[in-house]
Amino acid sequence: MSSPVTPLARAATTRRTLLTGLTSLTCLTLAGCTTGQAVDGPGGQDTERTPAQPALDPDVTVATLALAAERKALDLVVATGDRHPALASALAPVVVAHEEHVTLLADAVPDGSGSNSPSPQSSSPPPDTDRDRADQVAGEPRRALRDLVRGQRELVAAHKRFAFVAQSGAFARLLASMAAAAAQ
Repeated sequence: MSSPVTPLARAATTRRTLLTGLTSLTCLTLAGCTTGQAVDGPGGQDTERTPAQPALDPDVTVATLALAAERKALDLVVATGDRHPALASALAPVVVAHEEHVTLLADAVPDGSGSNSPSPQSSSPPPDTDRDRADQVAGEPRRALRDLVRGQRELVAAHKRFAFVAQSGAFARLLASMAAAAAQ
């Protein structure tokens, strides 16, 4: 048998539930209200409310890091060609590919989001001139090419990592294709 419920206990539960619901609804409604009008600022002065800045798209951060890595790779290829002019013609298509990648990635990075900063993986400051970059390249052509291949492999690994964390499928595919281009 079921226990009998008195009408008074039933009404109290319903009233309590109703009051709790109304209180919650009122709190939520008031919390969402904004007037957009002047509010008291520091020192009692009225100030206008400004809309909150939109959150930065996570892919912009990825694009910024990919751009820095691509610029670092481009600088190394150019510096290698500068240091070893006999290699410059062989490296010309690589320079063109990296320049195109830099252009694509620069379009994905809004102004002022840190695209001009050096790569976080770079431990040294960027060189000041083309001559300084060329001086950082090994003097022997074989060693310079070995270093260049190592730099390209690091770029491939970086672009793969970036492709895995990219939110947009199209952007992930672009980064993966850049990785494939650097691997060739």
